[in-house]
Amino acid sequence: MIFSRAKRFSEDGGVSTAKSSLFFIQLDKDSFLEKSFGYIAQFFENSLDKLSEHNPGIQGRFRRIDSRHFSVAIYRDGQDLSRCRIWYDGPQSFTNGIAYSENGKEHLTVNEAAEFLWNLLMRPLQQ
Repeated sequence: MIFSRAKRFSEDGGVSTAKSSLFFIQLDKDSFLEKSFGYIAQFFENSLDKLSEHNPGIQGRFRRIDSRHFSVAIYRDGQDLSRCRIWYDGPQSFTNGIAYSENGKEHLTVNEAAEFLWNLLMRPLQQ
């Protein structure tokens, strides 16, 4: 079940609040979720490295908690500026995937989803 206002990364590479009519076996769903989460984690880690390289005074910390969790912290001159934690749950969870709640775009590719989540983390730096 997908709840209104809760968006999830769907099996077709997008994010949707609508139920898909496509049928996937659980192995397909699990494989896609793991691959997508790995891509998003790598995107954050690489982006954090580039952010620190190109912005004096900005330091970042990427921490892989386990295969389903990671956290990111961004510091300006050693002071906490922004942080996030991203994770995914299994098929018996509330979200059944990588979830966030936000109004706006209904379908995202995995790359767009990674960029969207990164932009959420970056908001405090842009103020």
